[in-house]
Amino acid sequence: MITWETLETNYSSNTYEEYENLCINSKPSDFYFYVGPIAPGEDDEDYSFIHIVPKIFFDTYNHMWDQSMNLNHILPEDFGEEMECIWSCERSKEEVITDLIERGFEKNYKFTEFMKADEYY
Repeated sequence: MITWETLETNYSSNTYEEYENLCINSKPSDFYFYVGPIAPGEDDEDYSFIHIVPKIFFDTYNHMWDQSMNLNHILPEDFGEEMECIWSCERSKEEVITDLIERGFEKNYKFTEFMKADEYY
């Protein structure tokens, strides 16, 4: 069975089923999150975009993961996937942050600063 720690080094040899099982068996504590606007300057008080990255990937590469992840079992029901690693919902950022922390996701300073950087967008 693959883990987030072994996924990147063995990515080409993993099957879709292995990756899907990894996502399905993941825990919120496996991920960092950032809640922000879709782009700088496009803030909406009642609409949030949620970026989620495997902790081990970000800690190793300092970059966003670029694959879709089936995390429906650990995310709030009102989250809709916009694209790879990005979800949205019609709630305030504060509400979403509180919800994700209560579920066990981790808000990480370095990931937050990376996501806020203009060059990411």
